[in-house]
Amino acid sequence: MKTAVMWVRRDFRFQDNTALYHALSYCREERARLIFVFQLNPSLFKNSSGLRHEHFAGTVLHFHERLKKLGTELAVFVGDHEKAFRKFLKSEQGISALFFNGDETGFGKARDVETTQMLQAEGIQVFQYQDAFLHGAEEIKKSDSAVYKVFTPYYKKWRAEKFTKPYHIVFDELKQAVKRPAERPDKGLQQLEKYAGSAMEKWEFGEKAARKQLLHFVQHKLNDYESSRDYPAEDGTSRISRFLKTGMLSPRTVIAAVLQEEDLGSSKETFMKELAWRDFYHSILVHFPSISDKEFSENYQSLDWNKNEQQFEQWAQGKTGFPIIDAAMRQLNEEGWMHNRMRMLTASFLTKDYLIDWRLGEAYFARQLVDYEASSNIGGWQWAASVGTDAVPYFRVFNPVTQSKKFDRDGEYIKKYVPELKQVPAALIHEPWKMSEQEQEKAGIVIGRDYPVPEINHAVQRKRAIDFFKA
Repeated sequence: MKTAVMWVRRDFRFQDNTALYHALSYCREERARLIFVFQLNPSLFKNSSGLRHEHFAGTVLHFHERLKKLGTELAVFVGDHEKAFRKFLKSEQGISALFFNGDETGFGKARDVETTQMLQAEGIQVFQYQDAFLHGAEEIKKSDSAVYKVFTPYYKKWRAEKFTKPYHIVFDELKQAVKRPAERPDKGLQQLEKYAGSAMEKWEFGEKAARKQLLHFVQHKLNDYESSRDYPAEDGTSRISRFLKTGMLSPRTVIAAVLQEEDLGSSKETFMKELAWRDFYHSILVHFPSISDKEFSENYQSLDWNKNEQQFEQWAQGKTGFPIIDAAMRQLNEEGWMHNRMRMLTASFLTKDYLIDWRLGEAYFARQLVDYEASSNIGGWQWAASVGTDAVPYFRVFNPVTQSKKFDRDGEYIKKYVPELKQVPAALIHEPWKMSEQEQEKAGIVIGRDYPVPEINHAVQRKRAIDFFKA
């Protein structure tokens, strides 16, 4: 009997999974059985204690438990892709076809090409699909096939295109198609459990949790999305990004749910633009891979960035003395997630107020963000640093105090993540260094001891930043 393989990587769901849909069709037509395999590359987890890897390992373990309920297991093979798949081929007999949702960038793209060639040389059919984005990098281009480098015209073309409808998987058919892998995944699961740490206590995993969050957003938050999304103390954003990143939720399912809602006007369009930005930055990274460590704009590829390690640590640990910046960084370190406006603000602060290399900030976010998407993160950092495609002008420097007063007027967000300032009145919380001794005593805090005084003056740093980029 033939055996088809579903290679899972960042698509931990059954419903609306492109590769799985086609794998099931293959099993139906060829009377084949289906097994699920995951390649665990320890080098990708090496020297990393970040929340991102902890969350990802938890996602894989949860998916394994779902497969057990289905009557099978996740075959986990440890090692680089060649070593893992050689071992897999040796253990499993009768493999005729492999299905997977591919990567279009970086290490993942190279791995996919090499694995495909290796398996085809063994006489195995390989079927690859684009599943992680609404539109792949080659799908939205100008009439002359040139790549869009500016978002607005990209969005107009993106919005005019049709979206693929979600793929429906018949669960009973899937249950009948699967079989247990020949080799038990004990060793791989033990390593994943080590990487996951306390992930199961921190986050909810799986399709059910993802769909529940999407439904909650569409029914209760989408209508006010445009007006509430910029306020970090409000629960006004979708909070589905980590589900999209790990494939517990498909972007097709998201867009279908949004388009079903009527009379939401500009809020619906604003949210759809966020999905388009995700596709846009992916397209940019695919066609300009050098931006992973080099500025998109050639004008700024030789900037002499500040290398002050102490200031970087202040920023990373949320101890700059600017409450809104510190609250955002502490949220990231505690939850593995940060409100989008705060991502822009903290990136602007590091690159414009501290004049520290955007690559360092991007790498820190990569370790901590459970929804880390390389293309979006790199694009966002280069945007804030004014060195990327379609980026904010270099003379636009976010004022952390002004932003704090505007988007966290009562200091609710600050007080949640910077408890030292909990008793500080809203009128003083955005600039606590200006508090008198009497005001500090009343609030039960000593600025400079219990909470730091800022090392920099924003007005001075703003001028320095503008001169820095001008030069």
